[in-house]
Amino acid sequence: MPLPEAAQAVNKGVPDAAGSSVACPLGTLKPGESLAKLAYMVVAPSAEQADAEEQRLGEVGFGVLQESRDWWQEWYGDALAVETPDERINEFVPIQQYLCRIQQAEAGGYSPMYMYTTCWVRDSNGPVRFMTQTGKFEEVRRYLDYYYACCAQAKRIPMNWPLDLPVKTPLPTVDWSNAPTERAEVASFLILQHYWYWKQSGDLTPIKEHWEYLRRNLLGQHVDEQGRLPFHGDETYRFPGYQIFEATQKEPTDWVSMDLLSADSAWEYIAAAGALQTWAKMLGKSDEAAEYERLARRVRDALERDFRMPDRGYYAPAISDFSGEQYRYPFANISLGPAWLDAGLDGQSWSWLRPLDYLWKDSGTLKTTPGCGYYVGMTPGYLVWALATTRNPAPLRQAIEGLLDAASPAAEYAEMIAPNDDPTDKHWGKNRIRPWEGGINGEALVKALSGLQANPERRGVRLDPSIPKLTLRNIRVGDSFLDAECRLEGDDGTVLVSVRGAHPIGVGLGVLDLVEIKPGESRKLPFHRVPQVALSTLPWSPAPKPFDYGDPTFAGQARTIVVTWSKDTFAAHKGRPLPAAIDTKIAFPPEYLAAALYDAAGKRRADTLILDVAKYPGHCKTAGFWSEGEGRKIVDRFTALGGKVEQHPNPRDKPGDLFGE
Repeated sequence: MPLPEAAQAVNKGVPDAAGSSVACPLGTLKPGESLAKLAYMVVAPSAEQADAEEQRLGEVGFGVLQESRDWWQEWYGDALAVETPDERINEFVPIQQYLCRIQQAEAGGYSPMYMYTTCWVRDSNGPVRFMTQTGKFEEVRRYLDYYYACCAQAKRIPMNWPLDLPVKTPLPTVDWSNAPTERAEVASFLILQHYWYWKQSGDLTPIKEHWEYLRRNLLGQHVDEQGRLPFHGDETYRFPGYQIFEATQKEPTDWVSMDLLSADSAWEYIAAAGALQTWAKMLGKSDEAAEYERLARRVRDALERDFRMPDRGYYAPAISDFSGEQYRYPFANISLGPAWLDAGLDGQSWSWLRPLDYLWKDSGTLKTTPGCGYYVGMTPGYLVWALATTRNPAPLRQAIEGLLDAASPAAEYAEMIAPNDDPTDKHWGKNRIRPWEGGINGEALVKALSGLQANPERRGVRLDPSIPKLTLRNIRVGDSFLDAECRLEGDDGTVLVSVRGAHPIGVGLGVLDLVEIKPGESRKLPFHRVPQVALSTLPWSPAPKPFDYGDPTFAGQARTIVVTWSKDTFAAHKGRPLPAAIDTKIAFPPEYLAAALYDAAGKRRADTLILDVAKYPGHCKTAGFWSEGEGRKIVDRFTALGGKVEQHPNPRDKPGDLFGE
């Protein structure tokens, strides 16, 4: 049994030479004989506690296995249970519940067991959403309180904390109005995690106790004068593209740069502001509610003005901070984000569907971009969640199969998954047993099968089952539990519901109003499915469309083209005739550059090309692109057509802006 480097083998048998493992010799067994030995590793805060636990284990022996089983059986006894005709689904859901629970420290923080030892806000999204859906409110509340306490003691709100910080009570008084916080994304997630907890539990207590902290997480974000936000910089979906390009120096060519302005951060901000607005109204804070509505509208207006691409039917995942250009490639996690966040799209409700034409795979999974089949482990959950909102069975069934197939045989999800839907072992390690990914995927599967949606203000729950036979047990709403046996034939069916616990639960089926079911009461309710959404953009065909990036919007109008990452460089040349910028932070294809300089017939469109590429060749580009590759060929053709080329001697490389540092 190999041991971690930090562990010491205390071997009761015969030690091996290296001392890095424990040998448990069984001896020679005669036919019909059996033998078992118990191997264990004790981890404790002190040698005294370790000795005491070792002594106890020596006395209990194999009884410790029964102790462990009994603990887990009791824990699972009141957790949401899903029963379907598909045994794989029946096993998958509790496995994800177990995997999320084993990765929560007793103080409250969640952390992946592999590689990390810290509680990351974004990595806690999966456990928070899935474990509230599962009904484990107290465990999620413990996480929310632990993270708040860590921030209160340090008087700042970072993206992670160690799992084992001692929390001293009472907590200090904090002026949250000036507390340093993250510039985007993480700050919104801290608000949304409270919201997801409240949506299922109906418990406003942590919201009231953490109010100024939650408010700071919205107001402390970096929203520019035009209502736009940056990326945080450490979004997990950055890693496939960044890691693969670093390894290959040639692909992918279409990954998003974290140095752009982010549609993802904007949707998260809008959802977070909406949560605060909802609570402010409930708590009688009408002025604050109006403030949050105004702030959200400002960011939404910027999305409509600067990110929306009407000709393509979806929002640009990112835009330049100075050139007005849009990063046009569909990007799975960002494009699906508004549906998963329920951010509200103001008449553009199905804009997330359009990118699927370019990302859909036969396996029911997605590429992240048109040019990169690698994806992060929660992407299948985002897809299943989004497709569940369409109630369209064919692509949803395929996506559910993709979600299940992307897991390991033990139902683990890796941080990065290869184009063949296996965990990658070439880039970024396998990083298995991820609670973020497993939690999001588990919650999405339950949502897709049941349509489960809580209504905390009415102590109710809505169901919209999508398969002929489905049983849900232990749906927790407040302090009561609901069991539901769903039977569906075509679009019609019945749901047998029963309630136990402290209070009634309102049950709504499809679009029908809530019916109150009292504790101890069972009723069979008729059910008619909500009609499916029939949209031509749904991925009925397994053949994706080829993606055309298109020409610059200024092609044929600008006479001076400035290729740079820097708004200062562009500003230095704004006095030139009809200037336009190509932002090298956007991973544009070579054809885009060519179209700015000359048309398809070879007629020159611009007079001067100013290049600021010596120190930073561009995102998803190497210096070779300009010295000998496609960029060089385009520049040479431009000069052959009579164009003038200037080099801008920028003394600075593009500054690293990861995490806003």
